[in-house]
Amino acid sequence: MAVVDVLIWRRAAAPGGQRPTPELFQPVVPLSFAQCGGSLLAFVTVDNKLYLMDSTSTSSPRLVEGLAEHAVIQVACSPQGFLVAITAAGAAYQVTSPAGLQERAEAGDPKAMVLLSSGMLATFGRLQELPLPVSVVSCACGAQHMLLLSGEGLVFAQGTGPQLGLGEVQQATSPVCIQALSHVQVSHIAAGTKHSLAVTSFGNLFSWGQNHQGQLGDGSVMPRDTPGLLGEVLGAVCAAAQQASAAIAKDGQIFAWGFAGQMLPRAMSLGRRAKALALTEELLVCCSTTGELIFMELVKDEAWIAHDKVLHVSASDHHVVALCASTRAAGAEQVHQPAVGTSTLEPSDSRGPLSESQLWAAKERLERSLQELQAEHFLELCGLRSQVSEADERLVKMGVQLSEQQLQSSRQKEEEDLAHLRQELEITRAALTAEAEDLATFSGSEVPALQAAQSRLRLTQETLQETQRTLERRDAALKEEVKEMESQLATLSARCHRVDEACRVAQKVVDQSQAHSVERRRCRKERLKEECQEMEQMQMQLETELEGQQLEEQRLALQQRVLQLQRSRDNARRKVMEQLRAKEQSLLQDVNAFCSRAEEWRRLLQSQESEEEMLQQELKSQAARFAETAMPLYAQVERLHSQLGRQMCQ
Repeated sequence: MAVVDVLIWRRAAAPGGQRPTPELFQPVVPLSFAQCGGSLLAFVTVDNKLYLMDSTSTSSPRLVEGLAEHAVIQVACSPQGFLVAITAAGAAYQVTSPAGLQERAEAGDPKAMVLLSSGMLATFGRLQELPLPVSVVSCACGAQHMLLLSGEGLVFAQGTGPQLGLGEVQQATSPVCIQALSHVQVSHIAAGTKHSLAVTSFGNLFSWGQNHQGQLGDGSVMPRDTPGLLGEVLGAVCAAAQQASAAIAKDGQIFAWGFAGQMLPRAMSLGRRAKALALTEELLVCCSTTGELIFMELVKDEAWIAHDKVLHVSASDHHVVALCASTRAAGAEQVHQPAVGTSTLEPSDSRGPLSESQLWAAKERLERSLQELQAEHFLELCGLRSQVSEADERLVKMGVQLSEQQLQSSRQKEEEDLAHLRQELEITRAALTAEAEDLATFSGSEVPALQAAQSRLRLTQETLQETQRTLERRDAALKEEVKEMESQLATLSARCHRVDEACRVAQKVVDQSQAHSVERRRCRKERLKEECQEMEQMQMQLETELEGQQLEEQRLALQQRVLQLQRSRDNARRKVMEQLRAKEQSLLQDVNAFCSRAEEWRRLLQSQESEEEMLQQELKSQAARFAETAMPLYAQVERLHSQLGRQMCQ
C-alpha cells in the first residue's frame, strides 16, 4: 500500500491577498480517507481504524477507542463537534462530546474549550449506534443535521431544521427516511451548514433547507422543507455544500451558486476537468482528473494551483485537508518521531536501551496521562451537575447514584494510573543508572565522551526528578479537587432527597410501562414460536416427500443431461476447430496466391518501366534527327517564299 502525505491548510484564504501555505504531515501508517469538520479532522487508515485530530492544537491524532473493534470505511464531521462513522457492515455510529462539555464550551468556559479541542472526543466521546432498517454506504454532516445514504439509494435525515427535508417535521432524534426522494435512486449526498443536496443516478440534482444566500439555486431566498429539483444543472455526478453550493457535471464542468448574490448555478471556468470538489466559507476547492488541487475565491473569481498529486480532499469552514502521493521513497526507512500517548498513529517500541528520544517520549506520556486524569475529574463534575439539573427538572434520582459510582471508579482508576506512572519512573531511573554503569567501564581515551554522557545523564535525572515533583504536586492538587467534589456531591445528594416521592411515582410509571412492554414482547415471542413450529412441520413434510425414488431419478436425469451437454460441447468444439483449421488453410492459400500475383505484377511493372525508358530515349533521338533535317527545309521554304514574292511583284 502506497504511503500518503497529509496537507492541512488551517486558513485556506490568507488575508491581504497572500496565497496560503499548507502544513505537511507524514503519517507512519497509510491512510485511505480524510474528512474535515471545522477544526476537527478525521483520518481512516487502510486497516479501517478511525483517528481524530484537532487542527488548532499540536497534539497527535488519537484513536477512537469505541470504534476500535469496527471496520470504519467512511466518516463525516460536523463543525459543532460530533461525527458519524460508517462501517464495512453498513452500520452507522454517532460520536458526540461528553455530557455538558459542548454546552460549556459554547458558553465560553475556557477549561471546557481546552478539553474539547485536545482530542477528548476520541477518548471520552459518547458512542451511539443509529437505528437504521437498511445498510448505509455514505454520510454527510451539517451544523445541526446529518444525512445517511443507503445502498438502495434511500436518504435518511436526523437533526433539526428545514434542511432535514421532512416537510412539517422540523426535528428528528433518530434517522428518518426522506419520502420525497423515495421514488428516485440517490447516488451522492452533501450537507451544508443549513441546507442539503442530493444527486440521483440519472444526474438530477435536488436541494432543500435554508436559502438566505440563494444556496438552493432556485433564484429566490425562500427556504424549502422538502427536496426540489434544480433544473439548471443537468447530468450532475456529485455535489458539495457549505455556506454556498457547487456541483460537477458529467463532462467535468463545475457549477457554483449561493455567494455574492449568485442565486442561480453559474459555470466556473478552471481550465481543468474536475473529479472532486469541496467548499469553505470563501473558497471553492477542486481536485482535477490529473491530481491538481485548485483553489478558487468565489467572490473575486481568482484561481490558483495549490498542490499536485492529490488523491483526496475535504474542506469545512476555513480548513482544508488533502491526501497526496508521498515524496518518500517506497520502502525507505521512516524518520521516527517520539510517540505521544498510546493511541497515536505512530508505533512505540519499549525494547532495548532507552535513548534521549525515548526518555522525552516517556515524559510526554506522563504529562498526557496527567491531563487525561484531570479531564476525567472535570468531566465527572460536569456530569454530576447536569444530572442534578435533570433530577430537579425530570425528577430522576437514578442519575445521581450512577454519577457516584462513576466517581468511585474514576478514583480507583486514578490511583492505578499514578502507581503505574511511579513504576515507569523507577524503571526509567534504573535504566539510566545501568547505562551510567556501562559507561563507567570505558577506557581512558574515551573520558571526554564519558563525561559528556554523564552530564547528559545528570540533566536527564534532574529533569525526571523535577517531573516527579511536578506530578506529586499535581497529585496533591487532584486530591484537593476530589475532596471538593465530594463536598459538592454531598450537597447535591441533600438536594436530591427532596424529590424522592416524585421519583418513586416516576419509577412506578416506568415499571408499569416496562410491564406492558414485557407483556407485548412475550405475546409476540409466543406468536413467533408458533409460526416457527408450523414452519418446522412444513419443512419435515417437504423433506419426507422429496426422499426416495424421486431424488434418485432426478439425480440420474441430471447426470444424463450433464453427459449430453458434455458430448454436445465436445462435438461443437471439434466442429469449430475443424472450421477454423479449414479457414486457416484457405487463408494461407489466398495469401500465397496474392504474394505470387504481387511478384508477377512487380516484374511486369519493372519491364514496363524499362520499355518506357527505351521509348523516351528513342523519342529524344528522333526529335534530334528531326531538328537536324528540318533546319535546311525551313531555309529552303524561306527562299521559295522570297522568290514567289518577287515573281508576284513583277
